Amino acid sequence: MKPLYWILLPLVLSACAGLPEGTEPCRETTLPGRWTSALTGDVWVFEADGRLACEGRCGFARVIGKPISWAYEPSANVWSEPIEHVKLEFERGTFEGIFGSFRCLISEEGPTLRLVPEEEAETMVFVRRGE
Repeated sequence: MKPLYWILLPLVLSACAGLPEGTEPCRETTLPGRWTSALTGDVWVFEADGRLACEGRCGFARVIGKPISWAYEPSANVWSEPIEHVKLEFERGTFEGIFGSFRCLISEEGPTLRLVPEEEAETMVFVRRGE
């Protein structure tokens, strides 16, 4: 049997990590829409039915293909309530699970969407434009 601290450690770490100041987890009602990438100017379109599209140069399409879908990823963080991780599916790759999905956060400034990778990689920042 595992010592109690090994069972409680993930709970403590997830509680301490918390949400960055001024952000909330993405929800079914806040994520769908058109988001403009602050880095490339591409527009990511999160459809309410789970489809995902990219408008613009979308340079990543050469590597992992066109975007197909997005979904909330319940297995990524079992202590996260509400669920704040999303799975992104592309033609040649899917980002899901504990070490692959993105933490999805929205702040009021703009509003601004942040897709934070679980690995040490650059956070993708998007700003919502008029629909």
